[in-house]
Amino acid sequence: MFAFIRKHWVAYLIGAATAVALGFGVSYVLGVKWSTPEDVRAERQEAYAEDAAERNEMAGDESQNVDDSLDADQAADAQSTDAGSSAE
Repeated sequence: MFAFIRKHWVAYLIGAATAVALGFGVSYVLGVKWSTPEDVRAERQEAYAEDAAERNEMAGDESQNVDDSLDADQAADAQSTDAGSSAE
């Protein structure tokens, strides 16, 4: 069997190259035919951008709340420290 392949390697090489070329050609044609239309893609990108803006806004609100609670905790710690040092 290997002797046959060794004797006809050019035919195998041409067949493999043809198969690869046909594969790329078919994938290109199917990609063009069945790809998402530009207007639908633009709508999806716009919706994603709006969702991202809302998420960023909500994340900003949450981080502000966390910052406020940290400031309050630090102020309480400072007051307790000040009260402790004046008691001595």
